[in-house]
Amino acid sequence: MTVFVQDINGNPLMPTERCGMVRRRIKEGKMSIVSYEPFTVRLTYDNGKNYVQECTLGIDSGTSHIGLSVTTEKNELFSAEAEVRTREVKDKLKERKENRRHRRCKNRRYRQVRFNNRTHSKKAGWLPPTVWQNINTYTLLIKRVSSILPVSKIIFEVADFDTQKMCNPDISGEEYQHGQMEDHLNTREFVLWRDNYTCAICNKNAFTDKVKMHSHHIIWKTNGGSDRPDNQVCVCEKCHNKIHKNKAHLPENLNIKARTALKLRDAGLMNSIKWQAVREIRKTFPDIPVKVTYGYKTKSVRYEHNIEKSHANDAYVISGNINAIHSDRIYLYRQNRRHNRQLQDFAPRSRRDKDGKFKMSRKERKKRGYVIKRCKEIKEIYGFTKRSLVKYNNKLFTITGLRATGNFSLRNTKDKTESIDSVSHKELKLIRKQYKSLYIENVKKR
Repeated sequence: MTVFVQDINGNPLMPTERCGMVRRRIKEGKMSIVSYEPFTVRLTYDNGKNYVQECTLGIDSGTSHIGLSVTTEKNELFSAEAEVRTREVKDKLKERKENRRHRRCKNRRYRQVRFNNRTHSKKAGWLPPTVWQNINTYTLLIKRVSSILPVSKIIFEVADFDTQKMCNPDISGEEYQHGQMEDHLNTREFVLWRDNYTCAICNKNAFTDKVKMHSHHIIWKTNGGSDRPDNQVCVCEKCHNKIHKNKAHLPENLNIKARTALKLRDAGLMNSIKWQAVREIRKTFPDIPVKVTYGYKTKSVRYEHNIEKSHANDAYVISGNINAIHSDRIYLYRQNRRHNRQLQDFAPRSRRDKDGKFKMSRKERKKRGYVIKRCKEIKEIYGFTKRSLVKYNNKLFTITGLRATGNFSLRNTKDKTESIDSVSHKELKLIRKQYKSLYIENVKKR
């Protein structure tokens, strides 16, 4: 087990594996515990001289997962994988937009129309919130690592994704100027032309049967589907309505084709984020030199040394010390929103009878049936906080929801599909509290 050490001022020193010595010094009062995951201690006296080695931090960039590895010439000191919330941010922004649109339209008959006041996106250097969230995650992870290890160099991996080459490996030369939808005004027109204006369900034709054709998303956009032609199919208006009422279904081969189609969303996001992330890291850490490497170099070195593909292993290769002994632990970080920023909660007090009708009159319901109260977020109750690590039935769970009654919602840290809606706090054993938005959810042994 590796113990990370800080001096009396909080500056990082080289870690140690002498757990017995650390335990004795904690009892003597010469060290104090800073954190349990990863286990970090701080000296309570001035040791005079601080000897540190050159430590290189390798970062495997990504949109949903990030790999980290700190190595010296002989050993890998730290290895981690982080799961970020880029896609969750997009969903939250969409939800906020819908709520604001609803508030603007509801009971605002005489409100002045506002449409030309969106100036923030017109500023130079503007990036979408999902991109900035990803960039801020890089800087936050580097701050966490540099607080426990003396990082002397950062190597950041960037990758150039040729999306047309990914779809058609044989493309070259002037073929880049002639895309898939050449000579078509939009995606809908191309999809109808590609499918010969024929419905994929009833096989009716737009010209011979005189029916109107629609372009239908095979994987709905609410389920993460894209607007690319690979995810759209030609259906008639009647069948399209039946699909959305769950009275008709597409052929299974189309569903399989859409699910196995190449996803370009992450590639496009990485193309737009890479150099902005490098500039932001150099700006945030001016005293640490930041170098850049490329994905094809990482891949060739990994194949040459027969290293398994993973985010942590890629970061190990990126760090450059390929002969360093691997760490026996991989810390799994997870990122969640820290607070629920909802200011008001719509809480109905009235009850319904067996027929689904309100028991009280409309006037009474208007008077005291629906109230808007201030939303108070529960931060800690019975010693438990949200995202704390607990043990239940000899399994590790993360608290996903707190209730004032003391019954909590849980999710398994290993099998994320296993969740429990309500468990009493009396049946839980607290392993570790959690207050931070970016926290260690689990530790995997290599």
